[in-house]
Amino acid sequence: MIKKKSNFRKIIASKSLFYLLILVLIFSLITAIQEINQQIKLKKELSKLEAQNSLLEKENKEAVDKIEKMQTDYFQEKVAREKLGLQKPGEQVVVITSQNTQSDQTTKSISKSFNEKISNLKNWWNYFFPNSSR
Repeated sequence: MIKKKSNFRKIIASKSLFYLLILVLIFSLITAIQEINQQIKLKKELSKLEAQNSLLEKENKEAVDKIEKMQTDYFQEKVAREKLGLQKPGEQVVVITSQNTQSDQTTKSISKSFNEKISNLKNWWNYFFPNSSR
């Protein structure tokens, strides 16, 4: 029995066991580091996909809201009136032209008054009644 204990102590104290344990420890550390790196990559990818998912959900919600808006009677009537020029029975369409013609006339009368030295009373008359000549 004494020999068995001494053999056991020799094996534990041997350098080959020490080197074997060092190799196992290094292998375990390398495997653990690789596993940690893999987990970090997966977490980054997961957060990226979650951000992309939330963006797509937001875009989807906006598209659904837009579709719901377009399906309302009010919107369809508005589009029919504005883009297709349709009107309800009994309605009359009024087209308002740009006001550039009146502002052009006013500008002409003002510039004319500066050039010709027209009286102030006549300038006011031309301002309120641009088509009449006095």
